[in-house]
Amino acid sequence: MIRFHVLVFSVLPLILNILVTPVIVVSTISLPEFLEKSIYYIYMYGLVLWSIYHVLLAGLAIHFFKAEGKILEE
Repeated sequence: MIRFHVLVFSVLPLILNILVTPVIVVSTISLPEFLEKSIYYIYMYGLVLWSIYHVLLAGLAIHFFKAEGKILEE
């Protein structure tokens, strides 16, 4: 089970950053506009999205600790 948790925390940030961020940005603005200034829009929306990803990953870490019977104070 620990290997699965390590795999999730190794791959999930990459998936969120490389795949999900552009999809969310393109769904917010038009695809031609995104293709014209992709780096600008990634960083403009990324600041908000990355903060949300950090909260999501912290919650997932707490869930994994509890699933393994670990105490968070340790």
